[in-house]
Amino acid sequence: MPSYQYGSSGDTEVTAEYVVPAKWEATVRASEAIWKPGMFANQNSACKLSKQFTIDTVEAALSVSD
Repeated sequence: MPSYQYGSSGDTEVTAEYVVPAKWEATVRASEAIWKPGMFANQNSACKLSKQFTIDTVEAALSVSD
């Protein structure tokens, strides 16, 4: 595990916030967003998609693949 240096605010590895870099392969306007019942949703800013239905739906909508 990498070593972390926390500020004087008392943050610990558990309470600290992290920046998660992302490389966007494709984007759409909010008005063109897709949603289908059964798709995975998560309120976190970053998470690993594992539900195959969601992956397949997004890949098809954006014309991208893993």
